[in-house]
Amino acid sequence: MDRQERAPATLALALGAVLAGMYSQVLATGLLLRGVLVTGAGSDLTTATLLLGAVHVAVAVVAYAAAHGLWTGRRWSWSAGLFVFGVLIVASCLRLFVATDIASAVIVTVLAAVAIWQLLQPATRARLVGAGATDVAGDRSDLAAGAPALGVPPAVR
Repeated sequence: MDRQERAPATLALALGAVLAGMYSQVLATGLLLRGVLVTGAGSDLTTATLLLGAVHVAVAVVAYAAAHGLWTGRRWSWSAGLFVFGVLIVASCLRLFVATDIASAVIVTVLAAVAIWQLLQPATRARLVGAGATDVAGDRSDLAAGAPALGVPPAVR
């Protein structure tokens, strides 16, 4: 995808994915260090902190991959973006059990929800997934025009 073809929304989503990766990377480091050095061994809080740190490590890796995919217009980047921002919402809510920073959880949740909303916009989805994609409501009216169905065998169409 040439630079001229990139929509501002796609660029914003790629930047958001990079920031999500950086946020998750820093948070994972802090959670893992807290779980190993600060909390008592064998406690439920230690286990929860270490698991949440591991989740954020995985989110950081997928977020960087999603950012690359969004930047280059890969078809899989749409799904990766939904995964990253969806997991960030869940992880931010779960982090409230091991931390007292409510403001950061709310901010991350709101920004991730906005990113998911942008990914679900028909224009963004069509740009990333392709013209033959099913919209959120399941409308496949584009198939009547002869557009190929993504992931649907010819016998089913």
